[in-house]
Amino acid sequence: RALDLNGSSADARVASGVVLSLGGDQEGAITEFRRAISIDPLNTDALRELAAAYDGAGRTADAEASYRRAVALRPNDWVALADLGVFHNNHEQYAEAEKDFLGVVALVPDSAAQHRNLGGVYIAMGRFPDAERELLKSIGLGPTTSAYSNLGALYLYVGRYRDAIGALLEAIRLAPASYRRAYTLWGNLADA
Repeated sequence: RALDLNGSSADARVASGVVLSLGGDQEGAITEFRRAISIDPLNTDALRELAAAYDGAGRTADAEASYRRAVALRPNDWVALADLGVFHNNHEQYAEAEKDFLGVVALVPDSAAQHRNLGGVYIAMGRFPDAERELLKSIGLGPTTSAYSNLGALYLYVGRYRDAIGALLEAIRLAPASYRRAYTLWGNLADA
């Protein structure tokens, strides 16, 4: 309906693209996001969504280029940089993800989620003391199931089983009833 009312609205094109992407039509979504960008070349939401659609379509080089363009347009927009970090992490480009998340943490130092993300990257890199520091920072800023779960997994990796039990019990305590990965928490607790 929004497109019927104003087909030249970049925001309506972005919304349409999100709906198409969620429905699995990545190519249709890409078309909508590109239309939005042609209307508003500075629309970083359209660029970020375009990048996600490219990634979903298996076009990783286009995805990375779109994320980088969004970051270049708004270098102080931590959301675009965090999305780039998640992209790099998902593609196991951990050195790039570390650089991205360090940039995000510099922009929003009190973000528990971003310290947790950086801690996860450090786990993947095998930099366990750095991972522990970032996860404890995340928990200090705002305890979450995922931060405690990551910390528990880290402690399992390094053989600190008593610490793992404590972290995993806290993750279970914080987990909502609908938590989809509860089996991981219980499995890691059993291992500890």
